[in-house]
Amino acid sequence: AFAGGRLFAGNIYDVTNYIRQDSDLYFSCFGKPFRNQSIVEDEESGGRNRYAGEIIRHIGATSSGSQAASDTMIWTNRELKILGGSGSLAGKGISSYDLSSAFTVAKKGTNAWRSIVENDGAWFWLDQFGQFQRFKNGILTNLSRLSVDDKPKNVPSAMRTSVVGKFYKDTAVWGYSEAAGTKNTRLLGFNDVLEAWEFDDQPPSPCSADRILVWFDSSANGDGYKLILGASNGKAYWYDKPGADDLGASISCRLTSREISDDGDKSL
Repeated sequence: AFAGGRLFAGNIYDVTNYIRQDSDLYFSCFGKPFRNQSIVEDEESGGRNRYAGEIIRHIGATSSGSQAASDTMIWTNRELKILGGSGSLAGKGISSYDLSSAFTVAKKGTNAWRSIVENDGAWFWLDQFGQFQRFKNGILTNLSRLSVDDKPKNVPSAMRTSVVGKFYKDTAVWGYSEAAGTKNTRLLGFNDVLEAWEFDDQPPSPCSADRILVWFDSSANGDGYKLILGASNGKAYWYDKPGADDLGASISCRLTSREISDDGDKSL
C-alpha cells in the first residue's frame, strides 16, 4: 500500500535465504517509495516493524487524514492495527518514529484478505472467526452476528482465501462458496446506508463471483457503473443488469425482509 508519501510492504519472501518474513512490515523512506531499510535513522528514513507470532495478511490506506496523510491499516491473522500513534491519536503520526509503533484496534484480523473492502474511510471484512466486521469512524461493528453468520461458516477451508469483496454504490458485496463448493456461487451484500443486509443471491450457472470488478461504462445510461463478476470459466458477466434476467434465468435470493422500527412504530 502507498500512504503518506511512503510504500508499505509486508509478508515478504526473502529470495536470499528462501524464507518468508510473514511477520515483518517495511515502510520506505519518505518520498522515496523504493528505498527501504531495517533501522530508523531519522524522521524521514525507512524502517521495519515485526509482529511476532502474527502473519501479515493485508495493508490498506484510507483517504487523507491528519496533515493530508492517509491512515495505514494492518490486518494480521490475529488483529487489526493502525500505524502511527496510539489511543485517540492512532494513525496521526507520520514520522518514521511514529510509524515504528502500531496500535491494536481490535482482535479481529483475517485469513480471507481478499474480503477486505474500503469506502470513504470505512472498512469491511470477514474476520478470522467467520464474522463480517465494519470499522467506521473509529467504531468496530459486528455486522453478521445472529444475522447472516450462518453464510460464511460453511465456506470450505480451501475456499476461505477466495472470499472476495468489492464496494458497489452503497453496498459492500462479497462472493463466497457454500459447503463443498469449488467456486463462489453466492453473492452477499450489506447496504451501508440502510444499515441492513440487502441480498444473498445465487447467480445462475455458469456465472460465479470468483472475482468482482466495478467498471465505469461511459456509454451507459445513468451513472454508468456496472458490477462485473469474473467467473471460474474464464468469462466476465454483467451483474445487476436492469430490465433483464442474467443468463436467461432468475436470480435465486434467500434473504427475507426484516422488521423496521421508526420512533417506536414497527412495520414490515
